[in-house]
Amino acid sequence: MKKRLGIIVLSSLFVVAMGLTYGLPFFEPGQANACGWNGSKGGEDYVPQRRNTDPSRSKTSLMTREQAYDVVAKHITKVNPSLKIGEMKDAGSFFETEIVDKDNRFVELLGVDKQSGRLMVLN
Repeated sequence: MKKRLGIIVLSSLFVVAMGLTYGLPFFEPGQANACGWNGSKGGEDYVPQRRNTDPSRSKTSLMTREQAYDVVAKHITKVNPSLKIGEMKDAGSFFETEIVDKDNRFVELLGVDKQSGRLMVLN
């Protein structure tokens, strides 16, 4: 009985020591920088979409309407082949695309980012 109790106590101490060793680095002040702890506003240092530091990204050409149409068409055929693309409008930095069903009833509004081609749900 004493041997089992000793094993349990030793195991518990080992688990606590491992938790302190590997758990504390996750809570160090460096991780709080994302919340503005060091004076940066709202984690601006951790949002790559808001700061373009890579000069090659600014030189890439923007997506055309036909390319955006292809991106949306591939997406909706994977999601639901009975859907189709409605009206597509240029909304500045992205294309605003209506997704309609076979009876031309509105289903969803998607945006396609002109720079990255990323799809965004707008409604």
